[in-house]
Formats: sequence, structure tokens, C-alpha cells
Amino acid sequence: MELFPVLWLAVSATAPVLIVLCLWVAYVFHTYRRKWRTVDLFLLSVCCQDLVTALFCFGFSVLRLIGPKMAAAPCGFVLWGLAASRTFQLTTLASAVGDRLLTIRWPYRYRFSVRRNQIRYHVAVLAVIGVLIGVASAFARSSESMLECSLHPQLWDSRYTLFVLVLYGLLMLSSVGMSVAMELQRWQMGRKARLQQLRTATPEYGTTSTGSSVSSSSSKPLHVLGRQTSRRPYSPQVLCEAGVSEYRWTVVAVVTLLSFAVNHLPFLRKYKSRDQSGWSAGASG
Repeated sequence: MELFPVLWLAVSATAPVLIVLCLWVAYVFHTYRRKWRTVDLFLLSVCCQDLVTALFCFGFSVLRLIGPKMAAAPCGFVLWGLAASRTFQLTTLASAVGDRLLTIRWPYRYRFSVRRNQIRYHVAVLAVIGVLIGVASAFARSSESMLECSLHPQLWDSRYTLFVLVLYGLLMLSSVGMSVAMELQRWQMGRKARLQQLRTATPEYGTTSTGSSVSSSSSKPLHVLGRQTSRRPYSPQVLCEAGVSEYRWTVVAVVTLLSFAVNHLPFLRKYKSRDQSGWSAGASG
């Protein structure tokens, strides 16, 4: 048996498993919807995108097993869905990383100025952008790709290939840059928390007399809750003491890295090889 039918058979066999897994994760998110934060909306969106991508991959693998040459309508629909879901996921991941960076940069202001409805509207706008880019991918297919349903960029228009390469590269670079800034912010907050613990653990000895110190201290309240010591859920002091566990940054970082490694880097590499081959052919000509 040839290699490519075996690969498409493996994809068609593993896609239902991914679909069931995504449905289970979406059910878990729905169960704890009362405890959602802004980042949970982005994570749920990524889960739904993986579900849609698995459905389209299953359909594409079935079409490839049937034969490379097929009707243009189902092939164009599958290619549109894959391009739209991939773009939608990249923009959502960049937005999730940016959301965490803004949360750790302005904990109180960003927490109470951005609502869930605004995040839902933002995700809907990203979905519309992904759909439009998917439509562009359907129109960017060359005459040769109309006869053969293929994801290879060599059969697509070179201008669309360059556009997708620049767009995906900018989104991934911005996500990496914001991730580095997030790690720097977390390091600074951890450093401040350690310094604060050292200051509170060091005893202070006064040089004044006992009577004056007792009389002066007895006339003052023991503790006054001010603006700096308020019990806000996203107060910098509370988050420093909690070890920055309120941000769910580990989940966002792991999801972003896995999505880049599995869904986007292989596809981006294939586009890059397409551009390099086109440029070398143009130079030789």
C-alpha cells in the first residue's frame, strides 16, 4: 500500500477522536461557565476551532481517499473551512496572549473595564476576518488546482501565498513577543513579592523610650484599609502573594505552543518552501 493513502487513512481515523476530545473540553467549559474569566472565552474559542478543523480534516481525508480528482464544490468548501479556521485560531491565540499581558500590566483597570460581551464581540470579529480570508483562498486557487483537490501552496496564486505568509508570520511573531513581555512582567512581580517577604520577615527595633512608644502607638489604629491595601481580586499585592496564579498564563502558553507546533508551523514551512521555489525559478528565468 502506498504511503499517502496510509497517511490519509490515519488522519480520517484520528479525526473522530479529536472531535470527541474537543466536545468533552467544551462540555467542561460549559459546566464551569459561572467562573469564566476573559481568557476562558478565548480558550473555549480555540477548542471550538480545533473541533471545526478536525471536522474539515476528516472530510478532506475522506475526499483524498476517494480520489485526487473530484468535484470543485466539495473541495472548495473544505479548503475554505481549513483556511478560515487556521486564520481564526492564529488571531485568537494572539488575542489571548495580549489579554493576559494587559491583565498583568493593568490588573484593576483592565479587569473592570473589559466585559465579557466585548470579548465575545472581539471573537466574532476575528471569526468574520477568518471567513473572509477563507473566501480569498477559494478564489486564489489556480486552474490546475480545480482539477485536483490539494492543500499544497504550489497550486495556489503566488500573491495569496505571500499574503498568508506575511499575515501568519506577523501573528506568530507578535504572540511570541507578547509572551516574552508576559514572562518579564511575571519575573518582576515575583521579585517584588520576594523583596516584600524579606522586608516583613526582618524585625524592626525602635530607639525611643518605652512609655512614649506605648502612648503613641496606643493612640493610633492598628491597621487602616486604604487604596493600596484594598481587597481587589486582581490587586498587584494579592497576585504577588499568590504567585501570579490568577492569570492562567501556563494554560495559555501551553495551548499556544501546541497550536503553533501542530497546526501552524508545518503549514507555514510549506508556504515558505513554495515561495523559495518560486523565487528561484524566477531568478533562473
